[in-house]
Amino acid sequence: MSTAEEVEAFRDDLRTWLSANRPPPAPPSHDGAARIAHSKAWHRQLSAGGWLGLSWPAEYGGQERPPVFEAILNDELGAAGAPLLTSFSYLGRVLLTSGTEEQQRRYLPPMLAGTEFWCQGFSEPEAGSDLASLSTAARRDGGEWVVNGRKIWTSRAHHAEFCLLLCRTEPGSDRNRGLSFLVVPTSAPGVTIRQFALSTGAEEFAEVFFDDARVPVGNLVGTEGEAWPVAMAALEYERGPGDVGFVGILGHDLALMEQAGADVTDSFVRARIGRAYVLTEAVRRVCATSMAARLAGQPPGPEISVDKLFFTRARQEISRDFTDLVPGAQAGSEGKALRDYLYSRAVSVFGGTEQIQRNIVAQRVLGMPR
Repeated sequence: MSTAEEVEAFRDDLRTWLSANRPPPAPPSHDGAARIAHSKAWHRQLSAGGWLGLSWPAEYGGQERPPVFEAILNDELGAAGAPLLTSFSYLGRVLLTSGTEEQQRRYLPPMLAGTEFWCQGFSEPEAGSDLASLSTAARRDGGEWVVNGRKIWTSRAHHAEFCLLLCRTEPGSDRNRGLSFLVVPTSAPGVTIRQFALSTGAEEFAEVFFDDARVPVGNLVGTEGEAWPVAMAALEYERGPGDVGFVGILGHDLALMEQAGADVTDSFVRARIGRAYVLTEAVRRVCATSMAARLAGQPPGPEISVDKLFFTRARQEISRDFTDLVPGAQAGSEGKALRDYLYSRAVSVFGGTEQIQRNIVAQRVLGMPR
């Protein structure tokens, strides 16, 4: 357990480092390759500065600190308007908890250093929020797995070296039974990646096709057919606003709203900004409660869906207020306010839809019947 003084010293050191090492502005959203290169360079810069893998084991390049330090890192990145981290953290958790020692030594250090990047092969055209209905399958053929299927909404797949693939490895299995994790190199024969653009112009997502793609049997992560609880644990890390830096983003956007020309002498404007502050503080306090449980030794569980729901509402309302209140905010596809507003509509979908989060809270947190 770290003392309050150690935590505050870490935050002060991080702020000092960020003020001296902020990356240049990100390229335009329509220049997907340049934006990804910018993100990768920032990851490597953070890693070289000693700011990544804070809670990871030292043998893989980590610092073995309590998880509160990673929450502070994400909070400060958002507050500084710096790029957020790639998805390495919660994908790395799968390898940390379920990978073999050989897999951990092979994959975790370059993942942390930013020399190899990963994507998450979860969602499918017919299995988005209902992830348990996925149909991408892998069958054993001697010393290899042969993979067939299709994934969609796969972030940065076209710039990743590896895909952590959730697939069905038991023929005839149903729902969350018979699922396994495989490490699939994106360069493997039979893997085809097709990127597509969003309404913002960003080219962040891609479809990934597997046509008799072959990977070694040793690329199985964890126990064959029992990947479901591991996948749920990874999603719970992904859904936590404190874990992925979204808390700091809200505070940063509030400051921008006040600085960008909103007339705070108008009572209507003051009321909107005041509500935005209340929403931001609500998210911050909910996340603080979750982090306190983490520090007490409890990994994130289904209650993290509450955090996700609070953040969804705050993110969408603050983005809407920004475009309503700031003169010229809606002009131009490259304007931050409009781009953030368009992207905010996806917050209620990615990581599991708002409806799914409410079901999780009702059934798994409150114990209500289906």
